[in-house]
Amino acid sequence: MELNTDDKIRNSFIKVREDIESLKREIEEIKKVLLMRNNDVLMLKEQIKAQNELISKLSDRIEQISTGNARVNNDQQSLIMIHNDAQRSLVRPVTVERFRRLTDREFSIFMAIYQLEEEKGAAIYEDIAKMLGLTVVSTRVYVTDLINMGYPIYGERIFNRKMKLRISKEFREQNLISEVLALRESKTIKQKPSFPSDQKQN
Repeated sequence: MELNTDDKIRNSFIKVREDIESLKREIEEIKKVLLMRNNDVLMLKEQIKAQNELISKLSDRIEQISTGNARVNNDQQSLIMIHNDAQRSLVRPVTVERFRRLTDREFSIFMAIYQLEEEKGAAIYEDIAKMLGLTVVSTRVYVTDLINMGYPIYGERIFNRKMKLRISKEFREQNLISEVLALRESKTIKQKPSFPSDQKQN
């Protein structure tokens, strides 16, 4: 049965109203996510400040060694190796320790990207959202936050196709994921409530 003009107009208004309501819900969800990020960003800034101070002190120490040691090229090469080793030994625990700050939701986003890259070569927003039961919009917000906060995730878009998300090569090559998982597991254990041995649990 063909709809008359009034019915077509009415149906069009209903569809527009539904689209508007859907858009409002997505906007509210984004607002909630952004509000939750404020405290995380403030804590991250303090952590970055502390890390920079530590790196600065280490660099000053190495600079003093290199300045006071004007030897032949072999000695200079040794100092460069010491500098690089010191940087690696500092960066590794700092990189791992940062994952302690992530919420469970943020960490699940990171792990979803890690797993999807292993399975499919890269992760896309739709696959992450489906795996975690989130909307694509909120997934995009979480991923953007993680990248902006400096976590080892990067995205690339080739020929206007969907964004491909991957974990940085350096993170994978150092096999830091095992240390990160151990850190998160120890954090979970510490957060579990403990009961005295003589207290009965209901």
